[in-house]
Parts: sequence; structure tokens; C-alpha cells
Amino acid sequence: MLLPRWDALAGMLQRGGAFTKYPAIHLIAALLPADRQHRFDRSFAAFFQKLDDEAVSVAAHTARLAAHVVAARPDLEPRVTRHLLALDRTHFEPGRRDLVKSYALEAMGTYFEAARSRGAIRWFAEGMLASSSPRAVRAARAFFKEHGRG
Repeated sequence: MLLPRWDALAGMLQRGGAFTKYPAIHLIAALLPADRQHRFDRSFAAFFQKLDDEAVSVAAHTARLAAHVVAARPDLEPRVTRHLLALDRTHFEPGRRDLVKSYALEAMGTYFEAARSRGAIRWFAEGMLASSSPRAVRAARAFFKEHGRG
């Protein structure tokens, strides 16, 4: 029912506040496995711009849902990973930024073995060990416990 309304969902990424964008990112991620026409390609930039959304909740969930994007579209992994690794360029203050990065690291951990930039992902995780965000430190420790220090 929602797939034919893809353009309307994608439009929700561009307007409104968190109450509009939050459901849009979740619905788009859920529809990706059924997106045989690769509509997401047109929405990719708008989707990942939400990593620097004014609402930290939207940014964090966009980071988390990156794992769904890669699961449905493994060909997009390098682009997705580049966006996640660039989170230090967002506008958030360091504690909030590290919170978003913790969700990103959890997402990258789900596809780490297939990732092309494993070294960069490890470096990203290593930097989070000294974070002021307890959640970021826990995410980094969990990542290294599962994937090793390399």
C-alpha cells in the first residue's frame, strides 16, 4: 500500500519537524526490501541528510536505520559508510554527536564483515572509547568485543 506513495514519503523528509521526519525515515527503511525499482536512489541524499537534522532523535534513528539500508541494498554500503563516518562534521555538540555516532557504530557493526572500509570503521570505534557519552563508550566496547581490535 505504501510503496506507490514513495514520493510522498520521501517528501516528508524535506518538510515538517521531527514528528514528520521520524516516521518517514522508518517507513522508507521498512520499504527498502520491496523497492525493486530503486526509488531509494532518488531519496538517498535526503535520507542521509537527516544525520544532521535539527532533532537528535531523527539523526540517531537515521544512523540506526543505515543498517536496514545496507541489508536491503548492499551496493550502497560504501556510500552509507562514508556518511556515517562523517558524523563529526554535524552541528551537534560533542555529547549529542557521540550519541548519534553510537547508533552509527551499531549499524556498521551489523555489516562490518562485508564493509569495504573496515579500517576506517575500527578507527571510528576507537575514537569513541574516550567519549563523554556513556552510550558511545558502551557501543565501542561492544563493537570491539564482537569484532576484535584488529
